Amino acid sequence: MNEPELIKDSHQKKFSGGFFISLIFIGLFLFLVYTSFYDTAGFTKKISGNFIDAVDKEDGSEQLRIRAELDIPDQFVVDSSARKLSFKLKEAAAISVGTEHIDLEKDASFIVDNFNGRFIVAGGAISQLEGTASEVFVNGISLKDKSGETISISFDELTYNYARFDEITLSEINYAARGILYVNEDKLVMRFNNEPFYLEDYEGNMELGRNYLRLEGKSGELNMQKLFKKYSLNSSY
Repeated sequence: MNEPELIKDSHQKKFSGGFFISLIFIGLFLFLVYTSFYDTAGFTKKISGNFIDAVDKEDGSEQLRIRAELDIPDQFVVDSSARKLSFKLKEAAAISVGTEHIDLEKDASFIVDNFNGRFIVAGGAISQLEGTASEVFVNGISLKDKSGETISISFDELTYNYARFDEITLSEINYAARGILYVNEDKLVMRFNNEPFYLEDYEGNMELGRNYLRLEGKSGELNMQKLFKKYSLNSSY
């Protein structure tokens, strides 16, 4: 098929056909995003070129609802707090709770209540965990400070069959992911194939299996520029 002929006009700017097609695509994309997230009857919610910001209430407390099932990042640093950490071990491991050193057998389980600290997720293992907790349960046996103070907990590394983090807060999640993301009751659905995944100010649950990461919670905002980096909207003309 022959390319359209461009007629030179000294009184008009020259644009390629691709420019107009891109404008139509961008317009449709922004319209769909706007109608998915915002009530067209009011203007209490805002959108900018970089962010979708779900501000509905006067105090700005409403957040975007997030659900995702992704692969596990090569390395993911968590520096945060969580209401509960739950682990089912794949292999034997050693942990320290307060002044106690505890050897856990394969398939042992333990729960950490009201955790505050740091750890690293890498593949099927969690490493360099250091923090405090209000109580720790090892195979159902409670370990806590008699005075009611928090106790320290740490371990070098453990491999897991299953791990769950309830009501965890994460400042950001950022890696090249495979999987699917649902936003605001599936109004926006995105599939990732080793592509940039970027989420900010996440609050909710996080579950880890041997080869998956599941999220279900809320996010303060989506950084559209980073989340949609895989779409080449900024073409040169």
